[in-house]
Order: sequence, then structure tokens, then C-alpha cells
Amino acid sequence: MQTVRVGLLGAGICAHRFHAPALLQMNGKFKPVALAGGNPEQNREYAALYGGIDFITGDYHEVITRPDVDAVIASYPYFLNEQIVATAREYRKHILVEKPLAQSICSARALRDLDDGSVVMGVGENWLYFDSVGVVRQLLEDGAIGEPRAAAIYSLYEMPADSEYLAGDAWRKSARGGMVLDRSIHSIAYSRAVLGRAASVMGVNASARAELGSQDTMFALVNYASGVVASINVCASAPGIQLPFSYLIVGTEGTIAVSDFMSRVTVSGRDSRVIVTEKKDGGYLAEMENFYDAIVNGTPFLGNFRDAYNDLFCAISALEEPNILRAID
Repeated sequence: MQTVRVGLLGAGICAHRFHAPALLQMNGKFKPVALAGGNPEQNREYAALYGGIDFITGDYHEVITRPDVDAVIASYPYFLNEQIVATAREYRKHILVEKPLAQSICSARALRDLDDGSVVMGVGENWLYFDSVGVVRQLLEDGAIGEPRAAAIYSLYEMPADSEYLAGDAWRKSARGGMVLDRSIHSIAYSRAVLGRAASVMGVNASARAELGSQDTMFALVNYASGVVASINVCASAPGIQLPFSYLIVGTEGTIAVSDFMSRVTVSGRDSRVIVTEKKDGGYLAEMENFYDAIVNGTPFLGNFRDAYNDLFCAISALEEPNILRAID
């Protein structure tokens, strides 16, 4: 078995809570050899999870440029992804960055164009690995609801001002999109995995609570290349509401509803039924396995930059240029 020597960039919530459990289950396929992060205490704690990492620094360039690093897994704020990816490609290091791809369409387009196949470049969108993705796609292929015509994405909730995602990571308050972009990108990627790429989008945004950043609400309309139309409904400032992610596809002969953290698939219509899939670890282990196989065996990586660009365009158009119908290139 080939061991991929990996440099870890970032030691915050995502790295601790999601990346580490997955990497530690991979039986030596990845070997962490270096770590970069802005918080020395977090760095030491994160390094200890892997039995100790000899090289720890506050400068991610020092990790990417090391000759003993084959690949990089980055969970820095997404507005740093463009420069991190450019450096990784320059030094021929495979790179997996956390979602979303970027904080602007311009930056995301530049990242998409950097992916020339010389190294593996991917975005860590764990929802692409949910078992329900395959279930829903098969239902559509089998004609379980006839021809799909419309879809709706919902995420309405009240984000506490003292949430660890805001208190511990203040950058989410100032980054474009903030919690709206950070949350909506999941279900947008899920919908694209099911329905195919989007062709155009138009949306609006609002802010109800200044402590959540410049935008905490986004609504958008998406036209998919397949002809399906969809609405995206996201609000982080819905007092008294904690409506979990949900997804609905309306067809000519029935509907498909996905709920319970996208694990429960309910078909209504001529062939009504409920299919419950495993939640597992939220897809992180499968994501890391896919990254490893892409590096070692040339397997396509699901979270490729072209698709991630399409997802970001849908999520951020309502924030960048509201009220304008934009074609996605």
C-alpha cells in the first residue's frame, strides 16, 4: 500500500471535528508529516491526535514547499483558497480545500482554470458522499416520479450569536456570504449531484441580525441545464425556528423529499415508499478515501473544481449581484 505524506493546513473546528476522525480511520494511507495553523495551542492539540507531528508552523507556505509533503489538506478560511491552491500547484502538491471553493465568482473561476490535471485538486464537499445521493439519482432514472420539473432547497434556522462557528471563527462574520454561503453550499452541491449542473441563477439577499455579518438570508432561483427549475431558501436568522436541511423534487407523477440530515428519502405518488440510508460519519471518510484513490489510482474526485465553481455560482450570485439573472459559464 502506498502511503501519501500529507501536510495539514488549519487546526480549527473542521480539522478537529471532521478531518481527524476520517484520517485516523484510513490505516496509514495518509501520513501527516507537517502542520500549519494560526493558533499555537490548537496546533499542538491537533498534532497530538496523530501521535505527534514533528514540523509545526504558523506559515502554510512552509508546509506546502516541504519536499516530504506529497499532498495538502487545507481547512483555512475559504477566502485564502486561491493563493493556497496556486502555491500547491506551483510545487506540484495534490490539494484538498474545504468548501466553499472561494468567496467570489472571480476567484472561483481563477481556481477552476488552475486545475489542469497536473495534480489532484478537490473541494471537500462531504454531502456528495451521502448514500441518499445515489438513491435519489436511481429513483429519477427509474422514473419513480415521472419527469422531474422543479426542486426546492430549505435551510431556515436561528444561528446563536455565541455559536462556536462565530465566536471561535470570527472570519465568518466578515467573509462574503458568511454563514449563508457556508451553509447553503452543501445542499446546492447535493442538488447538482442529483440533477446535474445549473445553467443560470438569480437571487436576493438580506440581513436581519448584524452580529451574523453583512448577509444572513438568501433566496435564489436556479435553472438547471436539464430543464428543472429550483428555489434555494436559506436564512440564519429565523427566530424560534430550527428547520433542518430539506430537499424536495417535484415530478410529473410524484415527489421525492429528502430529510433527516439528507438520510431519509420519501417518495410520494404512484410508488410511495420511504428509504432510510445510513448517516455514517457525514461522508468524510468516503471523501478522504476518494482523495487518496484519486492521488494513487487516478480515480476521479467527486468534488472537482469545475463542479464546485458551478455550485458557488448558484450560492453567491444572490450576494454579489442580486436581482440579476446570470448565465453560468
